[in-house]
Amino acid sequence: MVAAVAALLPACGEQSASPPPPAAGAGIPFVLYPNFSGSLGVPVRFYADGKPIGEQMDSVASRVEIRFSTSAEEGPHITAKALFPCGWEEVRFAERARAKPRYGADGKILEPGGIGLDTTLMLPKDYFLVDNRGRAQASLGLGELQRPVPADQPSAIVMLAPDCEAGAKLRLDSHAIGTIAMRPRTEWSAERAYLVDPTGNRCYEYKHVAYGVAPGKPLAPPTRLRRAVLHQLPSQPLYVFKQAPAKVETRLYGGTVIQSQLMETPC
Repeated sequence: MVAAVAALLPACGEQSASPPPPAAGAGIPFVLYPNFSGSLGVPVRFYADGKPIGEQMDSVASRVEIRFSTSAEEGPHITAKALFPCGWEEVRFAERARAKPRYGADGKILEPGGIGLDTTLMLPKDYFLVDNRGRAQASLGLGELQRPVPADQPSAIVMLAPDCEAGAKLRLDSHAIGTIAMRPRTEWSAERAYLVDPTGNRCYEYKHVAYGVAPGKPLAPPTRLRRAVLHQLPSQPLYVFKQAPAKVETRLYGGTVIQSQLMETPC
């Protein structure tokens, strides 16, 4: 991304023609190159001098170019907002490169200007495992956020943790199923984990499995979960509805490897 913007800069010794003033009502073309390091699956809106120019999902897999026009040859002031459980909020980013447009000898634009951004949403998150087996497609909502839940399978969904009361209401489709405890943005603890059983009639067991040398202290006893729509889990399970393997490979010599599993059990 930085290389793409840098490529817009004149080569060493190369001179760009002095640009003519833009015609009345004409805009100077620019391209915004947002680069996301972190993936929360939230939409991010970008603004040039306060005017919206595009929206993109926060995803490390996305490599997009947002094209727009501006009246300033050096480019506009860029801001961004992301959708949080409590609504749209401004987010910070780092500008890594900026290049003016390149002009030909006749004054025509050869290359648009470019701005490269690095955006990272390093914020507290919550993990939701939705046991949607045997059910139609659904949706899970937390405040202003909404995520699809595929039909007939368990689905893992990660959402930003709420930091306001209105954003803490958890919904399955349009039905309220619980309230998630608020967390301040400065709390960098591990993800909280929740299990959603849309039927409210299943029972589960969460437990840890140790490999290698016996741990220095006993493992926590299994956590049994009975007939409720929303459960809080000790942590995100590694094995969901399947037994942890009898053996695992590890490069840790003389140590202990602890993994977790979640199984459905008779009630």
